[in-house]
Amino acid sequence: NHVLNKLEAQFDFTEMNKALEETDQELNPNITQRNILQTIKWLANSHYEITFSLDTSISGRVIFPIAKAESNGIEDARFVKFTNEDGRVSYYATYTAYNGKSIMPKLIATKDFFHFKIMPIQGENAQNKGMALFPRKINGKYAMLSRVDGVNNYIMFSDDINLWHEAIQIQTPKFPWEFIQVGNCGSPIETEYGWLVLTHGVGVMRKYVISAILLDLDDPTKVIGKLSEPLISPNEEEREGYVPNVVYSCGSIINNGELVIPYAMSDTTSTYATVSLEELLTNLVPSDLKKGHPLKGKAKARVLVVANEIYDQREIASALKSDGYEVDIAPDGIIALMKIDKESYDVIFSDIAMPGLDGYQMLEYLNKKKLNIPVILLSGKTSLADKEKGL
Repeated sequence: NHVLNKLEAQFDFTEMNKALEETDQELNPNITQRNILQTIKWLANSHYEITFSLDTSISGRVIFPIAKAESNGIEDARFVKFTNEDGRVSYYATYTAYNGKSIMPKLIATKDFFHFKIMPIQGENAQNKGMALFPRKINGKYAMLSRVDGVNNYIMFSDDINLWHEAIQIQTPKFPWEFIQVGNCGSPIETEYGWLVLTHGVGVMRKYVISAILLDLDDPTKVIGKLSEPLISPNEEEREGYVPNVVYSCGSIINNGELVIPYAMSDTTSTYATVSLEELLTNLVPSDLKKGHPLKGKAKARVLVVANEIYDQREIASALKSDGYEVDIAPDGIIALMKIDKESYDVIFSDIAMPGLDGYQMLEYLNKKKLNIPVILLSGKTSLADKEKGL
């Protein structure tokens, strides 16, 4: 109250700073009081506004670090077009501020890309990197993806876009290429089948890859679809750089039926990739889901398709889903066994020739473990010896 009593209802940074200095002199504060005064100044210093001239091009409107909390850089801005409940549109970006010792999640707000407001994101779970705002409210609340513990993906809901408390875990590392940690690659994109979220996974040798999950439209705490392999992995040309072996994105857009994914390569250069939205959703949407919501009826059966060729995965899965089956996909025998260990399947469709663990080896393992799951082997091999080996 000592500080507030020295200020009018509206005040600027200079007036507030003067009030803090006078309070410091009058109180001779103890350690706790001094920390409070420093925190007030730190928070105030983290709020600022920037206005660009109307005759500047958008490429010339560059936001540089200004506050002390971001003295060593600002990074990973995740921009999103946000539509309010009354139809008004604003643009937000969550980003990470770094002062050389610690990070602070911050928010950029603008309506016209000429005037920008910058402010900190607060609350006990406004921490770590990778916060990403949903493009509209869900059930009357703002929604935000986050990585509170630095390892798993979470979702948070709030009445205040700057204040975030409770976090709900929605995704944990599952596959070898994401064993170290998972995170998001930008704000979710709303589709008729669910919220499409590009994710990043970190595996052995700190290799970063990009994948995807699908969240329920009305209850995004539910993951209703997930790729079993990366969407983008660093190739030979993308592995070398300031931070090697990394592909990373902070957002994507849908254009003419394609998902356009800008991404950085090893913190050195940038490029983009495109993927058919229909093809991506075909691999994400289980057969008992339609337009983001579970249907009342159950699927005929749950099928695991094991094939390393994308074309085979797509065609087999599409045929089975159209006939009412729930389908999961594994690119090889190793991933298939990981799925079988955690999920229940009524039947397995498997290719024979695959890298890592082929169809015969997978079948041998199932027999040793006495897992009585019917397996249908798919192959161009037609000799009697091949048939006998499969049987």
